[in-house]
Amino acid sequence: MFWFDNSRKSLVSYSRSLNPEEREHAEKIFTEKIGHEYGTKAPALRFNSSDAKVIDDYEIIYVKALYRAASDKTHCIQEINRCMYKDGLLFSENDESVINARGACAYIKLVYDLDGLKISKRAKEEPPFRILREFQIIRSLNQLQREANESYIIECEEDPNGGYIMEFATDSLDQYISRIGGTPNPDDSKKIILRIIDCVSFLHSNNVLHRDLHPGNWLFINGELKVSDFGLACYLSDDRSGKGYKPSYGVPAYTAPEQLDSLENTSEQSDIYTIGRLINFVLTKSPQKNNHFLHDISEKCTLSEQKQRYYSIAELKEAVLKIFNDMN
Repeated sequence: MFWFDNSRKSLVSYSRSLNPEEREHAEKIFTEKIGHEYGTKAPALRFNSSDAKVIDDYEIIYVKALYRAASDKTHCIQEINRCMYKDGLLFSENDESVINARGACAYIKLVYDLDGLKISKRAKEEPPFRILREFQIIRSLNQLQREANESYIIECEEDPNGGYIMEFATDSLDQYISRIGGTPNPDDSKKIILRIIDCVSFLHSNNVLHRDLHPGNWLFINGELKVSDFGLACYLSDDRSGKGYKPSYGVPAYTAPEQLDSLENTSEQSDIYTIGRLINFVLTKSPQKNNHFLHDISEKCTLSEQKQRYYSIAELKEAVLKIFNDMN
């Protein structure tokens, strides 16, 4: 699961401290749980000495299996939470869910319904402003994209227990780039970049600013890239003072300078700035490096002055398509 991207190495490093008997017990429980909940044979856990990867898509279940296998539960929880602390994540002993301690303070857990595996996100207590606002925006956009027969953003539905339930993602954009070990081939890179532009175009055409478009919030669902996490999103007509938002700036490497100063200063050009950084990331694996064939595009997207960037997503897409056509 994409929530564990940055914690995987530390988490698996801890698993290596288990003795052989504890490791065997953990893997046995893991295999049984996968078989029970997925109806399929579990792939073997991988403990690679160079990158310490756990098999993709199963980290949440692996954490639960590790917890159940540990002889000292308290120490196990402390170690898991220490590994995940830098990502603002906590493991809850009571309901074995993962708690996103940032911003909305939401529980994240796997749920099952007739449509298959999904993810539930809900507030720890009464839904705060950010959770309610986030679901309101997503629900509105879901309706608009269904009417347009499109699928630009993650589909969500209300959770009877509070919060909302969203589609299950197999990869985030940053996890995908990390997994393939390099940058996508030229055709895939073009496809991803155009998809990002089209998704943001859909948001802006419906008067929504996202303001947090970093790679972890782009999810692959059934092979299709969609945008998620609208915790910092707002309508163009909204008060953008940042009330109810914490943190209020997003991921610094992908955040426009005006947004780092204040959410009140954000505009469509703030999202365009992030697209420039995303283009760099897709083509070089780094948001800062722009030594690629769309250098001029990403450079204009990320100019410090908002007015010097592309005026609109439509203008940006036209410039990108021109370069793609010239290359062809």
